[in-house]
Amino acid sequence: MENDTSVVAARTFTRNLNILLKTVRLYGVEHERTSALFETAWSSLLDALQQGGETGLLLGVSSSQVLMDGIPLDPRPVDRSFAQLLSSAGLSSIHFSRRVTAEDFTRFVRAFGSRGPKSALVAADLKAALATTGEPAIRVNEVRFVAQDAALAEAGVAAQLVAQSLGAEAQKLKEWLEDPQKLLQLIVAAEGVRRGGEAAPSGAPSGITATKSPSVESKAAVSPPPPSEEEVFRIMRLLTQLGQESGPEGGKIEVNQFQEQVQGLPAPAQFSLTQALAALASMSPAAKPDTPMLLQLAEQVAIRYAIDSFERGDAQVSAVVQLLNRLKREIKALRGILSLHEESMSRAGMQVESFAEVLDRQFWTALPESAKRKVLLSSEAWAIPPRNIRHYVEELLNQGQRTIAREILLNYSECLRVEDSDARKKTWAGLNELADLYVRVDDTLLQNVIRQLGESLLPETETDLQTLIGAGFVRYSHEAARVLNYPALQQSLETMERLEKDRASLAQTLWPRVKVAFRVHEFVEDALKQRDMPAGLLEVMRRMPHATVENIASRLQRCALREERERLVQLARELGGEGIAQLRKTLDTRPPTEAALTVGLLSRLEPDAIGAILPRRLKEWDRSFHDLVVRQLSIAGAPARAQMLVSLLDVLDAASLPEAVDEIGMSGEGGGAARLLRILESPAGPATEPYLRVKAVEALGRLRDSHAGLLLRGFVEARQFLRWQHPHELRISAFQAMQKIDPAWARTFLPHSGLNMVELSLAPLDPVQDTPWVRQRRYERVQLAHALEGMVSTPQGDTRLSVSQLSLGGGVASCQRHLKPGTVTRLELQAGFHRIHAEVLVREARPQQLSFELVRIPLDDRTKLRRPLAEVSAARSQA
Repeated sequence: MENDTSVVAARTFTRNLNILLKTVRLYGVEHERTSALFETAWSSLLDALQQGGETGLLLGVSSSQVLMDGIPLDPRPVDRSFAQLLSSAGLSSIHFSRRVTAEDFTRFVRAFGSRGPKSALVAADLKAALATTGEPAIRVNEVRFVAQDAALAEAGVAAQLVAQSLGAEAQKLKEWLEDPQKLLQLIVAAEGVRRGGEAAPSGAPSGITATKSPSVESKAAVSPPPPSEEEVFRIMRLLTQLGQESGPEGGKIEVNQFQEQVQGLPAPAQFSLTQALAALASMSPAAKPDTPMLLQLAEQVAIRYAIDSFERGDAQVSAVVQLLNRLKREIKALRGILSLHEESMSRAGMQVESFAEVLDRQFWTALPESAKRKVLLSSEAWAIPPRNIRHYVEELLNQGQRTIAREILLNYSECLRVEDSDARKKTWAGLNELADLYVRVDDTLLQNVIRQLGESLLPETETDLQTLIGAGFVRYSHEAARVLNYPALQQSLETMERLEKDRASLAQTLWPRVKVAFRVHEFVEDALKQRDMPAGLLEVMRRMPHATVENIASRLQRCALREERERLVQLARELGGEGIAQLRKTLDTRPPTEAALTVGLLSRLEPDAIGAILPRRLKEWDRSFHDLVVRQLSIAGAPARAQMLVSLLDVLDAASLPEAVDEIGMSGEGGGAARLLRILESPAGPATEPYLRVKAVEALGRLRDSHAGLLLRGFVEARQFLRWQHPHELRISAFQAMQKIDPAWARTFLPHSGLNMVELSLAPLDPVQDTPWVRQRRYERVQLAHALEGMVSTPQGDTRLSVSQLSLGGGVASCQRHLKPGTVTRLELQAGFHRIHAEVLVREARPQQLSFELVRIPLDDRTKLRRPLAEVSAARSQA
């Protein structure tokens, strides 16, 4: 059946309609959420009608099943929910014809959500809304299991059954039990009978006489003493008995019997009952329309007695809480008899507030403002439910009374010091619920709570309280880390240090859960964003030097600005010798994935460690970490980085040598020139790689090393029979270096050099001293008007790529396959009629795009690469 498209469409519409109708009851028709759901339900209805037959769509309900055209759909939770929704509204089926319009559907939805789920009213509203002069496009069929009097349509189902089971006198009394004003008259009339009173009030049942209204009589008579606790419980038992006898399962209740029960109450209890009824009668009729009046009366009596007891000073807050708990148990039976509203809401899938929460909230709301503040600033504030404290504090914050809110929260946390263990448990539970308020109100509150939790944790001997307070300590430590409250974090770490000394086993349990070190990267980022160092941050970091220095080292490689880099270096320096020792240990002993990241920071804090440890470690590492080390030294910008790189040239991988030589030239330090000259003079070995010799020439030019002048002039001037002795690319690089070292000689020799001015225009870039950037370009990057097509080797075979940006050092290309960063691979480009071959190192790889750097290229191929780049650069300069 599930494969039938009409069934699938009907099920989809059922689900969407179920959600729409519940949302309408919660938010109304005009809410934006309702509008979106309406469009979805309407669209699914049209689809269901299109997939169905000519007669339209008939959705019916049988028990907890939904029927489509009389055929049950396979039971699912959404179907049961929809069936309950229709049943609670008193509907057996809904028929949607193929003539239905969006206007018809809108009227249906609006009428369904106009009332609560009372069958008679909902069905009547739907019929009225869908009535037309012709055949209605949407028809609803109502469920009626018993004959119903139209006069009772406004009553609930339980009230109707009561009306039919009772006589005329009981019916009259039942109506009075639903109206506090009339019930108040009935009680006063009963009192008049007892005193031999006067005529019965108009509309009173037979046998009842009237007396003065309670408002008039209360002015003339002296109020009796307040009722005792036992008398209040007698009132509760009377109301419970009355609820049972007036319910559908109860017997017939007589007016005289009710009079006798009221007269049997002591005078204080009668007065309390009368006062509660008067308060109910003065309330707006719409204040609690869905709560039975007897239940409201019981709640009023309980709350008034609790408030009077507290205000008279007869009971402390904790005693009042215990009293309310006993009263809740007494009222629970009455609530179970009369709580039809909660049951219908539950059937509709709506969440209902528990009775305990209702009574606590009502008691708290009824307390005077002065009493609330007095309680919350007392040593018994722990007895107040956290939701009441939250509501009161949020009101204070909205009124701008932040100081009082702070005092209340601070006093509440002090309840952790009380002797009673139950009180401490309740305080911990409340602190757990109010954590966000302690964060919002005041920065120092969080620190105070963490200190108090720690002080409570140290002497605590009860295992369960240790667990609870420890959980609260962990929670607040995490809150401090989340909002970057460093004084509070410092307090947390100090507490943990004390626990390690005095309660080592407890500290061992808490440390893995506190784990504030895992947020160190957020602390480092915060230090970079702030102009001044945030208060307490340095102290927090000094207590976690290992985690902090590792995060700084990792963050250093992502620096783009010099200012950012220098702040990181200074932050690491402030950690002191323990942080440096941790960096040195990591470089010396840890795996390359961790050790390589410490090179940049160590080059600034302890340069000697680079020469002492790094050459030995590099021999154990593969090519990708060699490249990372060179980039780390470049980013860190240590004054002696050229000397460090020189000491590593003999152990670096060949693919990393060109970049290392470039960085020696970009450093501006003349101390590396001698080593560069040896590369040019060496007759054999890896250092004689032609591309590396060109790199050394360019580095000497950047350094303006005068000692290299004679050697570089020899590269430019040397001739053989009818041709120049050295490759053309080496001559261009040497002449460009001589233009920086000896400009006068370069101008004189240029006419006789046989070099092209266009080729010479594309020269290596010099370092800029005042640049804000950590790394600088070594060559001008050219945006090509037409991309160069080529091939690149991958582990899966050769694949095509298209180079859009290019320089003498590397470029950016789009590629059909992903290449892992750090991979060295072969590249072949087609530049006009020339093919260019090179080995490249993949730098960054994003989806279908990568950047690469040249690590080896024949000098003839570099010349072929230079010419189109120089032409584009020259054309752009002229434009």
